[in-house]
Amino acid sequence: MQKYIIDTVRKENQETNLEIRQVKQEYQEFQKLHEAAVRKLNEQIGLKEEENQHLRARIRLLKAENDAYHAKYGGIDYEGFLEKH
Repeated sequence: MQKYIIDTVRKENQETNLEIRQVKQEYQEFQKLHEAAVRKLNEQIGLKEEENQHLRARIRLLKAENDAYHAKYGGIDYEGFLEKH
């Protein structure tokens, strides 16, 4: 009887250890996927931030051009324009 109990406990212990190793391996694989996804998202964020900076610079340039145009030619009379057309 004692041998049976010892054998059963050993078998269950071996099965549990195998399951633990499998879970550890799955976790490590998941961790690698997670890290790759985080790297990719950070890269995309960096590109979007760079694009945003370029767009903001372009907007500043266009505003400066618009201000220069209005300083030279005055404002646009939209109401008068719409009445004529």
